[in-house]
Amino acid sequence: MSKPPPRNASRPEPGLYTVRLRSRGWPVPACVHVLDGCYVFEVDGTAYPLMTPDDLDERVAGWLTGDRYDPITQLLIHGQPCTEAVYAHRNAIRDWAQIHSPGHPSVNPTQPINTRLLRSEDF
Repeated sequence: MSKPPPRNASRPEPGLYTVRLRSRGWPVPACVHVLDGCYVFEVDGTAYPLMTPDDLDERVAGWLTGDRYDPITQLLIHGQPCTEAVYAHRNAIRDWAQIHSPGHPSVNPTQPINTRLLRSEDF
């Protein structure tokens, strides 16, 4: 079985994704839209301004040199496509946890998951 062709990180496919904002972090929902040749990103409920393909080239180049590390770059490099159900579920977990379980990993996705602090009722 052959591997799929590599994707072009600076030209993302529109759609729904999950992405970890750090190693061992909680996977957060993200989406990519294309509007008049520019890209619109939403990562973990935060919308970002329109970006041109040249902006994305700069972000990927910055990641390669170690100068840039942000949610959009993480999405471009490490985002995994997901279904609408997974996207909605990740959003629902985050929204619930913000009110009922502030220590839940979905509330602090830039921190590594500490499995000793997880409660079974959080899932």
